[in-house]
Amino acid sequence: MCTRGLEPCAALSAGLEGAGIGFATGAINGFGTGIKEARQNKRSPWTGEKTQLHHSDPIFMEGDDNQILTKMSTSRHQKLHKEMNDYLHQQTDLKGNHMRPQRGNSGRIIRDHFSRPQRINALKGFYDSRPFKYWDARYDFYHNNHIRYFSW
Repeated sequence: MCTRGLEPCAALSAGLEGAGIGFATGAINGFGTGIKEARQNKRSPWTGEKTQLHHSDPIFMEGDDNQILTKMSTSRHQKLHKEMNDYLHQQTDLKGNHMRPQRGNSGRIIRDHFSRPQRINALKGFYDSRPFKYWDARYDFYHNNHIRYFSW
């Protein structure tokens, strides 16, 4: 491109290099600031939707009150609970009792009918059947219950 002399080419190269570094620095800084502000305002940095905290090991199933909570968008959290409730409704004992929380089937009743290992296995089955859809809640569930985690 530059054929008349070395100095203008060196200046142009240096200017382009500086612009590239400035662009990269600005993009990284802007991205980081955006994520930080989204979190401070309890919003998803990807969608702008409000976020909620999810108990990956639900309290009604005897999950720890002080467990690590999973941040997720409100709509994703609602979908997770709908799918989890449908899944838990299918988890039954020999008498037909199920694990879905609802009127007449409180956490206490569920805990009376199913042992903690049975409840853990049901939740593990739910998360393992959706390893990518709810990957973050799955990871927190495994971590909260000291279960060895495999990403697949």
